[in-house]
Amino acid sequence: MKKPLGAQIPSILKENDVEIIFGIPGVHNIELYRGIEEAGLKHILARHEQGAGFMADGYARATGKPGIAFVITGPGLCNIMTPMGFLNNNYLDQPDKHEEIARELEKAKRLIVVVGGGAKNASHEIRLLLENTKAASFSTYAGRGIINDDNDFYYGATLARSDSSNDFAKADLILAIGTTLSEVDLWREELGHSCKLIRVDIDPDQLSDQHNSDVKIMADAKTFVAGLNSKLRPDYIISEWTRSEIQRKRALYRSQVDLERPGIVPLVETLEDVLSEDTII
Repeated sequence: MKKPLGAQIPSILKENDVEIIFGIPGVHNIELYRGIEEAGLKHILARHEQGAGFMADGYARATGKPGIAFVITGPGLCNIMTPMGFLNNNYLDQPDKHEEIARELEKAKRLIVVVGGGAKNASHEIRLLLENTKAASFSTYAGRGIINDDNDFYYGATLARSDSSNDFAKADLILAIGTTLSEVDLWREELGHSCKLIRVDIDPDQLSDQHNSDVKIMADAKTFVAGLNSKLRPDYIISEWTRSEIQRKRALYRSQVDLERPGIVPLVETLEDVLSEDTII
């Protein structure tokens, strides 16, 4: 007797590098659950569909493997819509833009690179880009970890600090990679820049938002930045950013957060000291 389609799907997922399923069983997805054990997949039961979605998203970000959630129709689907809103899909690269953007970066004296969660698989390429350009950099909350925290020219995930608009006012070029530059990232309508803004994103909707990008590149972050690095000539680049000015601002932002939320910063720093770099809390 042939198995129902639902019971076959876990085996198909297994063939496509899926190892773990997050979710909540119910009447509408029970056939999917019938095939989990036979496929050799591990299931993690959530208490709420939104939790299942965020667990699947976090798992995918941490491992690079597909994050899969099984939910029921109707309310189950509605509950998982919030984590689904954080997801991005890969798109085609635009290799003809590599040389053009590389020349722009070489001319810039005060380049700022902003990275978001859409660049999570491009950490190595972005770190090399920052090393080659000596650019100042920010990450969004979703982009934390992409840039190494001990980078001398890294402002941190501090876009939401109101004074960061003054940092952007100093820039002569901004390259934003894999970020929506959303309201909850900035807590203001604009970055604060008056220079050219280059956006790289796999989602065409993000390239047409309120930030009015001067150059819009629809591409996968990892592939595009790798191509950009191959065209860059580091010897042609002169950065006017200084370690001292950026570290002063990082210290200012740290003290502001410590005043607003006493006790949190020392706790986080203590955890950083005692936990390994790959720890997930």
